[in-house]
Amino acid sequence: MLFWTAEEAKRWVPAIDFDCQPLEHAGSGPRPFHLRADFRSLPSTRMPAILTRAVDALGPCGWWLVWMDVGPGQWSGGNTHLYYRLRQSYEDYRLLHEAPYHLFYSHEWPDMLTFIQVGVLNLWDIQVVTDLDHGRLFISHAEWLNATSTSDLSPLREALQMGADAAGRGPATSAGFG
Repeated sequence: MLFWTAEEAKRWVPAIDFDCQPLEHAGSGPRPFHLRADFRSLPSTRMPAILTRAVDALGPCGWWLVWMDVGPGQWSGGNTHLYYRLRQSYEDYRLLHEAPYHLFYSHEWPDMLTFIQVGVLNLWDIQVVTDLDHGRLFISHAEWLNATSTSDLSPLREALQMGADAAGRGPATSAGFG
């Protein structure tokens, strides 16, 4: 696992544009399957399963690049201590805004999910892309996600439905660019 500055990430993966959200036309390219879902009312116990399926929807890959942002309009009262202790366990002592890109190799799947879960708990914006670019995932600080993929997103939709059923309500998902 590596932590990168914006310059380092651009040097290693120059084709990735982190300014586009995945369901915007500019960010979706050849990925025909799209899903937007609101997860704010789902039980927090369902989040690991939902995030696992969301990352699975990106397709097979050799690595993931995860970008996290604690922008000015986002909640800053989260458990940043947990994030920094986790990051320090990888011997990186920089602040998130100094090196917001996290590179995870495919065998570091559990580590990546842990970092994403901490980001979700802190209500940060998170974007995930892969080396093969079969899919992209954007998780908003406002508790919704966008996913695009070259593969069907049914497993993610099913995970969201299970979470909605556990919460006693219907899912808030949509397909396409609506």
